[in-house]
Order: sequence, then structure tokens, then C-alpha cells
Amino acid sequence: TLYTRRLDPPREVRVMPRGDWLDESGPVVEPAVPVFLGEVVRRDPDAIRADRLDLANWLVAPATEGGVGPMTARVFVNRIWTMLFGEGICPSEEDFGGQGRPPTHPELLDLLAIDFMESGWNVKRLIRRLVLTDAYARSSVPAGDTAALDPGNLHFARQARHRLDAEFVRDTALHAGGLLDTGRGGPSIKPPQPPGLYRHLNFPPRRYEPDTDRSQWRRGVYVHWQRQFLHPMLKAFDAPNRESCTATRPVSNTPLAALVLMNDPVFVAAARGLAARVLEGPSDGSAPTSDHDRLARAWRITLSRNPSDSELMVLSGLLDRARTTFEEHPENARTLVGADFTKNMHGRGVTAIEFAAWIHTCRAILNLHETYTRE
Repeated sequence: TLYTRRLDPPREVRVMPRGDWLDESGPVVEPAVPVFLGEVVRRDPDAIRADRLDLANWLVAPATEGGVGPMTARVFVNRIWTMLFGEGICPSEEDFGGQGRPPTHPELLDLLAIDFMESGWNVKRLIRRLVLTDAYARSSVPAGDTAALDPGNLHFARQARHRLDAEFVRDTALHAGGLLDTGRGGPSIKPPQPPGLYRHLNFPPRRYEPDTDRSQWRRGVYVHWQRQFLHPMLKAFDAPNRESCTATRPVSNTPLAALVLMNDPVFVAAARGLAARVLEGPSDGSAPTSDHDRLARAWRITLSRNPSDSELMVLSGLLDRARTTFEEHPENARTLVGADFTKNMHGRGVTAIEFAAWIHTCRAILNLHETYTRE
């Protein structure tokens, strides 16, 4: 984090009588917090006033030292719980005050918050503890009469079914295609987007040059953000525009999302990578040769389960129809396989028509509701 040492004396701030900013008769206000929230302790006793680092320390300091660390821990633990379970222990993630909904299990929230603080605010340890619980491992399909006894799932008898956030949708597709770059840090990335999206941005006019090297496959958290003009893929999956703080994202189901999954260049590249993984086979040489075995492998890579006989039948029919279509229109096959086909797949004895048929089938698998939904 960049830190700039202040050279000029801090600006004097006064209470504005009746909101009149021209009236300077009000009392001077120093940096502080409401008394009932504790006290911001200055780390340097000789400092003339508290600064932002003192505020940061107050956010994680225990109550015995005048901080609100326990509340910060509760809020953070609840956010992680929401990400993993679909709804927080405190259902109103954006409001822990009197206007919000009280926690369904306050003792559990307190226990996790205390453990989180005592672990040194170890986020990985917190996530590991939650994902290893029996509640997280359960299916979203209600067992027995639990749906009738607990319709709100307040006792976590089943897992919640919820769609992944926009960034995770992108990461899931790239991971299935074997393209995801998990490197950390560095500059933002610019995946392809429709030309002219920034045409209404002035002073100065922006130009968008998409990345073409391997960095374009980095995780969704590194995608370039242009406020009010966020990437269409992120917008289609309800990512906020960052004009204001958003604790809870809305979840919609629109045709635009399906169009993105089928036609966005990143998802087409992911389908191309998944098809290549299926046709090449594992590195140990045990590559499946039959269509059914290859389809089952593509299904396992994407959904982490074996397909049923009826699902295999649907995929086989789709694959056969795709072969017929591309045989009738070979120019469409060459367009779909991309410029890298010759050096990547043609040398392995795979024709452009065959590769395009598998890409088309993998696009359908990557478009499934189950692919991007936590079951």
C-alpha cells in the first residue's frame, strides 16, 4: 500500500451549524469514533491526532483495548460463511445493526469469530475449518422430511443451492479448459470485450487493447474494472459496478448469461481447451478412445461426477449432430477451432471437423446450470 507522509498540517474540521458549511463557528472535531464504539488509540502518543493506521488498528483491536475487533471478526466470518453456504449466519450480511436480521446461531458465530481472532486472523484456516464440516459436505437435495420441518434451512440440514459469483464463473470455465493462470499479484488483465464499449467515456477518450498472451487467462479478480462500464461478462453475472460498497450481490437468471457462456471469447477458448484435454487424454498415456469414454471424461472434469446413461445419450446425440453440421460447413469448423489448431491438434491426427464437433459439445457442458451452481 502506498503511504505518503503528510507535510502540511491537517485541515481543521468543524461541526457545521444547521449544515451551513460557510458557518465556521462550530466546535472543532478531531478524528475519533462514537464513544459507545470504544476509542481510537494513537500508536504515537506525541502525534497531534489519530491517522488512518490508528483507525485500521482500532478495527482489529480487542474490546479491552478500545477496539471493535470482535465485531470485525464476526462480520468477516459471516461473509466467508455466506460465500460457502449461500446465506450467512446473520442473514443480513450488509447490516449487523438494529435494522438487520439477528444471527440464527449467535453462539456459532461467536465461536468462529473468537477462533478466527486467536488464530491471528488466518483466513485459510477459517475456510479450511468450514469446508471440512459435515454441513458443508451435505447435498442440496433435502433428506427425508427436513424440507418440511426446516423450510428455511436454519439448522443446515442440507447445503444451499446458489450460483457462483461472476469472477468464479470465469475461473470455473478456465479451470475446466486447463487454461487458468493461478499466479498472484501483478497488473490487471484485459480480456476481449465488444468494440466501442468505452465510446461514451471522454476526458480523455479511452482505448481498450485486449491482452493476447497467457496473462489473459488469469483469475477473474484481476479483470480490469472501468467504473460504470464494467466488463460485459461480469455485468451479465451481476457483478457490481463499484459505485458504492456492495456486501450482498443480487442473483439473476437472464438469457444474456447463457449468451455469454456460449459466445464470449474466453468461454469459447475454455471449451476449446476442454476439448483438447479430452482428445489428448491424461499425461500417463491412458487416453480414452471411444466417444462415450471421452464424453464421460469431459463430464468428470467439469462437474466432478460421472454422467448417467441418459446424460451420455444426450451428449452423444449432440456430438453426432455437430459432426454432421461441420461436415456440411467446413468453413465454420475452421473458424471455431481457431488459428492454433494446426500446431496443437492437426499434428495429432485430429481433423478440424472432429475438433470443432468436440468444442461444440464442450461448450454445451460448460453452459450447464450445474457447472456454475453450488449443489
